[in-house]
Amino acid sequence: MPIVLLTVGSGWMGHRWFVYRLTSWWNSGGPKNIASLGTVCVCIRHRGAFMDGVPSLLEITPWIILISAIIAALTTSWHFGVATALLLVLFRFLLIIGNQGSAELEDMMSDVSEAIEWVKCNKHALVLENHDMNNLPKMIFGGYSSGGHVSATLMNKRYFWEKYGDIISGIIMISGVLAVKPVKVEMPFKSTTSSLSTVITSDDSFQSEGDCDEHQTNPSFLMDFGNDKPRWLTDKIMSIVWGEDQYKIPSPIDNLHPPKVPRLLVGNHKEMFGLNWLDIFFCSKEYHRRLIQKGIPSVYREVSSDHWNILASNELKEALREELPKLVKATFTVDDSDSS
Repeated sequence: MPIVLLTVGSGWMGHRWFVYRLTSWWNSGGPKNIASLGTVCVCIRHRGAFMDGVPSLLEITPWIILISAIIAALTTSWHFGVATALLLVLFRFLLIIGNQGSAELEDMMSDVSEAIEWVKCNKHALVLENHDMNNLPKMIFGGYSSGGHVSATLMNKRYFWEKYGDIISGIIMISGVLAVKPVKVEMPFKSTTSSLSTVITSDDSFQSEGDCDEHQTNPSFLMDFGNDKPRWLTDKIMSIVWGEDQYKIPSPIDNLHPPKVPRLLVGNHKEMFGLNWLDIFFCSKEYHRRLIQKGIPSVYREVSSDHWNILASNELKEALREELPKLVKATFTVDDSDSS
């Protein structure tokens, strides 16, 4: 079995210890589940952003007045109203202070890259003592949630594969954020399902960063993937976490130019407890289809869980038990049957 490097997430946030602590209850399930299969799992946590979109005092003043007035009316005391206003103003300044030292996306990718470098240098120490040191296990790299976004964005960089292409033999994405805005799908589109067989290849070349243009298709056959899904929550998350930089944050699905390393993508039918409110972020099935279009071996597995419980779920464990050995052997191909 391989060494799995899994970058976990916390909504891109986490440069303070208490944010990590709050998200550890679900992030810890992934390494435990993977390790239970007899695989060494290295869990990667990167520095995070922290509410760059804190509104100005002028913007929130009406809300402060409204909330304070309601509190004063409910308590029949203007003292409580004034105290509420002061606490809200104090809370805003605490958020600004808390944002000091937070990370940008480039910092997050740098952290993940450094972690991979450490594993590369210490690979021999991570395997069992009785393992054949001349035949060390392969390394599978990937991520979960916003950790999936950071990992996928990093993998779209040419320098990443120039540096680590010789040690990474497979990619795994578990309920990863693979888009930050609605993506476009070529229609009509014949969907595909991957299965066990011989690795497929194609003539697509890995382009340099300067050549990574968005997915090009005939405009007359384009439809928006995500227009039927609510955007208020995903847009608000991007605004709060990234502030004005939200429009600079890339969608990995729009710049798919990686080498043909086999992929395993695991997702849920509806990620947010049966609701589609976050499905713009979690588009594993469409990501898989685009990989297949580019001739990159890929398997998509859908499990009966949700975004916050998938890492610790038995469904994920069984999916990995079946698919990880195939990923290690790199024996994926395309079956022309319909996956819908």
